[in-house]
Amino acid sequence: MTQVTLNIEDDKLQTFIAFIKTLSYVSVDKKEDFVIPKWQQDLVMNRIKNAKPENYSSIDNLDNEIRLQK
Repeated sequence: MTQVTLNIEDDKLQTFIAFIKTLSYVSVDKKEDFVIPKWQQDLVMNRIKNAKPENYSSIDNLDNEIRLQK
């Protein structure tokens, strides 16, 4: 299955969605349907708050690690 992302002007969205819903082979998922649970938001915010500089790697180091694994 292929997913497509479109940028549509706000004032045209409802018309576009109404049209797309007439096609039997298309399903429409709105961003509002994807809710991040509060517990997961709290977990991420806690990790960000408690992160220390030594927990991070530069993009160059990560790139080298990935290349070495191949």
